[in-house]
Amino acid sequence: MFFGTWNVQGIATKKNEVFKELVRFNLDIIALSETKKKGKGYDIVVIAAYAPTDNASDAEKTDFFNSLTNLLDQVGSRKELYLLGDFNGRVGKPDAGKAVGRYGEDSTNDNGERLISMSEQYDLKIWNGFFQHKEIHKYTETSEKLLANARAF
Repeated sequence: MFFGTWNVQGIATKKNEVFKELVRFNLDIIALSETKKKGKGYDIVVIAAYAPTDNASDAEKTDFFNSLTNLLDQVGSRKELYLLGDFNGRVGKPDAGKAVGRYGEDSTNDNGERLISMSEQYDLKIWNGFFQHKEIHKYTETSEKLLANARAF
């Protein structure tokens, strides 16, 4: 898998250029920063993050989510926010909250609960649970066995 990142100001006039670069460099994922949609009355903020695994120390996970929360506090209310990454969280199925869709998995873990709490605090959605997935996309293959894995995005 190949990744790229660009600091692209004024994406409205550079979309074709960005897509051409994706193809030219054979990139699977790109992160765009400082991208603004002019004339729409708001800016887009994209944050890409990778959380510690669920079996990391409580202090390490707390530091990560506190840092992310501090970053989210800096995003103004007139900004369109996209939070992308691997949060190593299992978010279960929704109970009363609005952050998790009905297609979540049956189990939760500590990272998943932290992600849900943060998402509800900032009125974010964990979109992976809002769409039904094929069975083949619900598992992670390891050398020992297949593990159920509906990831939180």
